[in-house]
Amino acid sequence: MKTVAILAACMMFQACPLDINEIEKPEPEKPEKKSSEKQITSFGFSTPSAAGVINESAKSIAVEVPYGTNVTALAPSIAVSAKAIVSPASGIAQNFNSSVIYTVTAEDGSTASYTVTIKIASGGPVIIELTSPITTNTTLKDLGLPVDYVWNGDGYLLVQNNATLTIEPGVTIKITKKGGGINITESGQIIANGTTDKRIQFIGEGASKGSWESIYINSNKDNSFKYCDFINGGSSTSFGGVVNNEGSNARLSMTYCTIDGSLGYGYFVRSDNPNAIIAFNNNRIKACNKAPIHVNESFNAQKFDMTSDLSGCTENYINVANFSARESGSNITINQTNVPFYFDKMCEIRKVLTIKEGVSICLGPDGYFQQGGLGALIVNGTESKPVTFSRLPGVSSYYWGSTYGSFIFYTNTGSVLNWCVIEHSKAEGAVAIWAEEAQITLNYVTIRNNQKFGVNFVSKGTIIHKGVNERFSNNASGNVRLYGGTVSSRLP
Repeated sequence: MKTVAILAACMMFQACPLDINEIEKPEPEKPEKKSSEKQITSFGFSTPSAAGVINESAKSIAVEVPYGTNVTALAPSIAVSAKAIVSPASGIAQNFNSSVIYTVTAEDGSTASYTVTIKIASGGPVIIELTSPITTNTTLKDLGLPVDYVWNGDGYLLVQNNATLTIEPGVTIKITKKGGGINITESGQIIANGTTDKRIQFIGEGASKGSWESIYINSNKDNSFKYCDFINGGSSTSFGGVVNNEGSNARLSMTYCTIDGSLGYGYFVRSDNPNAIIAFNNNRIKACNKAPIHVNESFNAQKFDMTSDLSGCTENYINVANFSARESGSNITINQTNVPFYFDKMCEIRKVLTIKEGVSICLGPDGYFQQGGLGALIVNGTESKPVTFSRLPGVSSYYWGSTYGSFIFYTNTGSVLNWCVIEHSKAEGAVAIWAEEAQITLNYVTIRNNQKFGVNFVSKGTIIHKGVNERFSNNASGNVRLYGGTVSSRLP
């Protein structure tokens, strides 16, 4: 505006004493210089409390943390030069098992990289070697070590003399010998209850299957495993990583546990105690060379359900050695699991055997069901979740059943089969009526692919049925052999 005014005045008076080149011009604004500062000025942790030592010339930071610190997820507090940023950022957890590089970027875009190394202080607790027998109440505390306790014996660490072995959350016990294990004797007790974030572990030497023997439960007290991992136990192909031992005493509750890597079974219920399994739910059994579970007696088979994942073992089924619902015993209910049940012998039904929807039962070559006395078979399949009676999946080398029947009925006690499949029987009748007083109800039962007859009336008993005649298929000798020998395609 000043220049314009002067020019205007000059034109008015037709003279201008100033050279236009001498007119004052404003200074151009200089851009502000951006910072090149890019230092880490402090580095440390609040949990555990530890400050880093910064070597600026070497661009390195060393931090010593207390003995036993888990360095796989530490979140540092970092301060840097004004207007600079750091990556990874302050407060972000990192795995410091190896060095971590932190890059500081200045305002002007230049960078500097610092190498952060964590050192764990020496000292602290040492691994404790366990001695046998344990004869007084003993508590194993978490020492904060990768392995807290070791059992170096060739045989079993015994818990006896009414002693209780309590194992606290987070404890790891290593069993170093292939024949080593833990035996909770009849007068002992074990309580090993971990938590979701501090599991209890029983491990062996190395990572091979069956690197230690097993944990034997012989006690009738309330033994408990919760949030426990049994890794590579089960060096015997005849038993398992965890064993409810024989006799009437063994009792165990197992919840939220993992059994992984047995040369034999995962969980072996050898006990003939009907109450051997106090509880069994939300468990995982995998990578065992035999079945995930073996039970000697059928009444212990009813403890398993869909809360546990039992898949992934070489023998992908629950092995039931003896199935008997006898007058002297109790009624039995079989629940659906995510693997089949396997019965390789006669299943005698003299109480009430209830099989719930979705259950898959595989029979061995000599497996069959025989109902008699006051026994009743109640099969509660549904259209969407039928019950299946067959041979082992993927095995076509055998058929199952006795010579005379795969389901043999003698009396009228209300046996009902709803929505189920019966297939691959070798018997004269997949379903056999063996006495005049026998009466059963079949609703929407599929009878197919059997070597002989689908139904065989050896006597004049009664079958009340609905939706069965439409579900016969591929029974080699015919669908129905009536009393007297007449063969029919349909039930009367």
